Amino acid sequence: MNTKITSTSNVKSLIEMAIKKHQSGQLDEAKSLYKQALQIQSECGGESDSLEGKDQIQSNYSEALYGIGMLAQQTGKFLEAEKFLSQAAQVQPDSVKTWFSLGNLRQGQGQLPEAELAYKQAIALRPDAAPIYNNLGYTLQEQGKLDEAVACYQKALEVQPNCIEADVNLGNALQIQGKLSPDKQAHYAQLNYKLGFGRKNAGDLKTAEAYWQKALELNPNYGEVYMGLGEIYQTQKQLNEAAAAFRQGLKLINPHYAKAVEASDEAKIPQQVTITPLIPLREIIVGNHRFPAIPSVADSTDKRPFWSVVVTVYNRIDYLLECLASVLAQWQGKEQMEIIVMDDASRTSVFELVNSIGQGIIHYYRNPQNLGLPGNWNAGVALTRGRWVHLLHDDDYILPGFYSRLQESLEACLDSVGAAFTGYQNINEKGEVIFRQQVYGEQRGIAKNWLQRIGVSNSLNMPAVVIRREVHEQLGLYHPELTYTSDWEVYKRIAAVYDWWYEPEILARYRQHANNVTSELLLTGKQMLSIRRAIEISESYFPTEQSAEITAKSRSHHFLSCLQFALIPLRAGNLAGAWQVLEEALKIDCSSKAVAKLFSWLTREEATPLQEAGYIQTALTYYRQAIALRPDLQEIYYNLGKILQEHGEWEEAIASYHQALKLNPQNWEIYTHLGQVYQAQNKIAEAISVYRQGLTLLNPHYAKAVAAYQNAETTPEMLITPPISQGEVTIGAYQFPAIPRVADPEKPRPFWTVVIPVYNRTDYLLESLASVLIQWPGAEQMEILVMDNASTPPLFDLANSIGGGVIRYYRHPQNIGGESNHNAGISLSRGHWIHVLHDDDCVLPGFYTQLQQSLQESPDSVGAAFTNFEYFNEEGKIIAKGEVISWFKNHKGIPRNFLPRIGVTCPLQVPAVVIRRLTHEQIGGYYPQLICASEWELYKRIAVSYDWWYEPGSLARYRVHSHRLTADDLSSGILATSIRQGIEISESYLPAMYRAEITTQARSYNFNYCLTRMAIPLKAGNVTGALHMLQEILKLDRSPQALAKLFTWLTQDEAAPLRDEIATKLFAISGENISDSIPTQLKPPQTAIAP
Repeated sequence: MNTKITSTSNVKSLIEMAIKKHQSGQLDEAKSLYKQALQIQSECGGESDSLEGKDQIQSNYSEALYGIGMLAQQTGKFLEAEKFLSQAAQVQPDSVKTWFSLGNLRQGQGQLPEAELAYKQAIALRPDAAPIYNNLGYTLQEQGKLDEAVACYQKALEVQPNCIEADVNLGNALQIQGKLSPDKQAHYAQLNYKLGFGRKNAGDLKTAEAYWQKALELNPNYGEVYMGLGEIYQTQKQLNEAAAAFRQGLKLINPHYAKAVEASDEAKIPQQVTITPLIPLREIIVGNHRFPAIPSVADSTDKRPFWSVVVTVYNRIDYLLECLASVLAQWQGKEQMEIIVMDDASRTSVFELVNSIGQGIIHYYRNPQNLGLPGNWNAGVALTRGRWVHLLHDDDYILPGFYSRLQESLEACLDSVGAAFTGYQNINEKGEVIFRQQVYGEQRGIAKNWLQRIGVSNSLNMPAVVIRREVHEQLGLYHPELTYTSDWEVYKRIAAVYDWWYEPEILARYRQHANNVTSELLLTGKQMLSIRRAIEISESYFPTEQSAEITAKSRSHHFLSCLQFALIPLRAGNLAGAWQVLEEALKIDCSSKAVAKLFSWLTREEATPLQEAGYIQTALTYYRQAIALRPDLQEIYYNLGKILQEHGEWEEAIASYHQALKLNPQNWEIYTHLGQVYQAQNKIAEAISVYRQGLTLLNPHYAKAVAAYQNAETTPEMLITPPISQGEVTIGAYQFPAIPRVADPEKPRPFWTVVIPVYNRTDYLLESLASVLIQWPGAEQMEILVMDNASTPPLFDLANSIGGGVIRYYRHPQNIGGESNHNAGISLSRGHWIHVLHDDDCVLPGFYTQLQQSLQESPDSVGAAFTNFEYFNEEGKIIAKGEVISWFKNHKGIPRNFLPRIGVTCPLQVPAVVIRRLTHEQIGGYYPQLICASEWELYKRIAVSYDWWYEPGSLARYRVHSHRLTADDLSSGILATSIRQGIEISESYLPAMYRAEITTQARSYNFNYCLTRMAIPLKAGNVTGALHMLQEILKLDRSPQALAKLFTWLTQDEAAPLRDEIATKLFAISGENISDSIPTQLKPPQTAIAP
């Protein structure tokens, strides 16, 4: 083999991988791969036997240098970026992108003459690239070479007429020269505004500000630009500058505002803080509860504005200017709108800030003491005179058209409408949209079935809601005790009496903060208490015929929400807080179904800390109370049985399962769990009995076959495995065991053959067999083979106890090894599709029917298929979902790029995989020499020649044993050796175009996989074994990056024993063989290119 060609190919693959990592933001990994490519290129030299080879070597070297240079620029290491990009340009002087990037780097550093030279070099190579002309033009403009800059911009537009950046820069340059007409100035001002808006949305505030300042130079009366600058200054916390910008922008875009501000300035009336007057609030009863109510408007004969906007504020000022500006921009004069700011006794008065843009328009009130949020809302509403009231938080804002569109609709609507809402968006602290809500889509008008929707949960946010003042006069204000749900309760109260109007356009924005729901808030219990109280209150005034249904749905909805909330303190390690949330949830909904859901939730892996801490016993008390309330609910007994089973309370679990079966004998899961308990107690006869009972009742095919078998009164016979031809098939550079073709192929064949290999272990065999037998569709569709690998004693009686009349049992005279046992079962099969199922794994209902339906319709190119699966432990508890779901989600069908993925690592487990028998006949069976990775190698071999089918859904379970990966397994080196051999084998048959990339990735990935498990033998005190394992993983990957990771790991505390052992062995070597320069501590190797 030509090693130079191989090295060049490997370098190219490494660079392609590095580029992908770079594009996905994995910068450290990208840099490591680029440097690895440089290292290999340096070691192999730059010579080649052909001109084409020399070009490829040169291109690879330049690409790696370019990649490192761009990474350096991206991370702010500009000198390093200049160094590597310059080297790349020297190696490959005809690289346009290298010269262009050098120009950009130098321009950004203010090295304008040097940037000019780089851009001109790029243009010489690519005279049709508009971005290069544009950037060169800007560089010339910054040097005062305006005529040359204009020529470059014009050339850019000649090459690409829609290049908006060049167009804007041309206008700016002509403006400097005084060559723009007024019309053109307005045009270019608009273009600058558009570009600035785009940069602001991208988070580049500095560039956005520059564009907008240029827009103002072109058009000093551009109000929208001032508003945008106000937002930027607010984000930068330059509040004085923000206020000035907002004020100027509002004067330009809203003549009503300009007139009012001018009048206020001319009046020169001293401004002072107004203390909130004492407002007598009466009470009103709705349902069984009292609410604060407001009096009618005083002097109602005077003309009243249509709108009263109440902005509540307490301490926070970060977004207040933007909020006020969004309202002031739509203010149509005091005859149409009054604006009230209610300061709830902020530590520092916000009067000056409010007055800076609202003087002469906004009424500012400061409460003498804090009233709390609902109290502040109520005080603000009580002070209003408008016909419609809009409450707005200081951090929210409205979009253009909010008031005009709503007013147009509300003036024309019926008097039965008491409130209205628009579509809205949720934004984060940065102003980015993270959620949008249009409850009824685009259907403007009275909201249909609104009470049934709002009665269950709150789908509104306050800035999108307006309420008729008369409604508050009749039904009251916000309940002061409902700290977190007073708005939702008001909306329900109104919906019980009035219609709601829906305006579909998104016209408001609600700011959602990262700390909206914190552990501290949840631990107080106030949020859940507030939810519960809101539900109880509304139950008293809902219409009688709807109250029970709406309330039950609301309790159920919020109970499930509380289960999710409980995860917040639980993940923070606060078990008491998590349990407090759950107790509050049970106060919201203590129905038997809710308690059953709680127990189901407690069985999840995330809730394990609560179980281990003993909270399960408290939960059992609630559960037994639920049983007393609903003794006829099968789900309760079933879930109780599962909890008792997990905690080893087997007799009680058995009693619960039997009670559940009395109520519902058709539930197969109950039989499964009951069988598990009997097996755990070693009550094999009882386990057999319960499995047979369930199978006979629920699978008529099984019942018929077993009855015929028993009636025949034949003596059960244990079959000895017949001789199987031992052929070989060559794939790549290796020979694999051949699978003979089916004997008598003209005879009818079943669709499925299920092969269950067994050896000595009996703990889970009944459960595994039963999971197949419950789905057995008859001998015409499925055969089941149990392959006993010389167990002592034989497992015939156990397998036959529930499989007699259905399964075929074969026993080898002597043990032939696990993989050979698999192959023997496949060789004896007659089914079109083979499913190998280990004796401790199982399949879930629907495994065979769903796969058969898909595979019968799939093309012949499909040679194997897999489903998602679950991991479960020795006790039968689900501990994780299979990794497949993260690869392919729920995309049913032939997965794309499966070979490059399965070639690197194996996310599949045997019980979730089925293989066409014809595939085995073509490419062979399991490779016996691979003890730990034979299935992965087989799956790769299949993927080279066949498509795979993916069936979404967890349809199989793979059992994880606590002893499966022990110190002995690792220290023996078997794991790393098998993985390495599997990689070497597949390297011989992978397609040439993928071989290098897949193999490199596989070595790197599995090196890391094994390295993370090096601590296992060390924790067991087996230092020699850890050293042995170290030797094996170094055979997997000896790249500089792998060695660097290894040396980094060796510096950790957990590696100290191994580090000492290595040092001891080094010093034990004869001094002749050790250089005097060996350091006393291990250090990572130097790379060929200095960082």
